[in-house]
Amino acid sequence: MKIAIAQGDGIGPEIMTAVLSLFDAAGVPLEYVPVDMGEMGI
Repeated sequence: MKIAIAQGDGIGPEIMTAVLSLFDAAGVPLEYVPVDMGEMGI
């Protein structure tokens, strides 16, 4: 399954990294598509 990854600003990048690590460790079969959000998207 393909999902969008929108890290955003603030704690977003740290939280997203932790969540993706959990998904990988659990063997969840996902394909990540990064999208810009927050200051990065301007």
